Amino acid sequence: MTKTTKAKESKLPITIVGEGRDEWNNRYIKFAVRGSDRDIPPFSAAQLTTNPNSVFAEMSNAGLNAFTTKARHKYLEDLQNRTPQESSFKVVTRLGWNSGAFVLPNEVIGHPNKQLECSFRHLDHQILAKYRCRGTLKDWQKNIGALCKGNSRLVFTAALACTGPILRFVTGPRSGGFQISGLGETGKTTAAM
Repeated sequence: MTKTTKAKESKLPITIVGEGRDEWNNRYIKFAVRGSDRDIPPFSAAQLTTNPNSVFAEMSNAGLNAFTTKARHKYLEDLQNRTPQESSFKVVTRLGWNSGAFVLPNEVIGHPNKQLECSFRHLDHQILAKYRCRGTLKDWQKNIGALCKGNSRLVFTAALACTGPILRFVTGPRSGGFQISGLGETGKTTAAM
């Protein structure tokens, strides 16, 4: 790359942060819009080739002026002429365990053994919105844990709520089901809720 090309690239309002690959070895490119503090998840090469308008819509919301076809075409031409780079991060497209960490929609818990970048555009946003934290451990102990004391149904269902993150460690069949039965007013509906 010549000095002229480098100088020209540095004036562009978007920069390429890096490239990565997902678990199926699909290529992703991560962009940043200069002057914006919005973290834009990486876009797959498939998104860039099949639906570039959605890519530009998201980058425009981050501050990029790419409203005309001519402007978008210019950015795509610059990207086309760029030499592909080695992967500098791993792209995560599923929730759960990945590279030594547990991945949630807005948080990576733990210390992954490589840099992770999340790209969940293909997942339903309403489902992702259900992953949230409210309150503290003390709140849970007071408002939920204390109610479970002495009620085997509530203890059982509270424990079931914690099984998702550890399923990857289960060997053998992962299917089955539970049906709670018993006399009325013994916590069956409360446990289900």
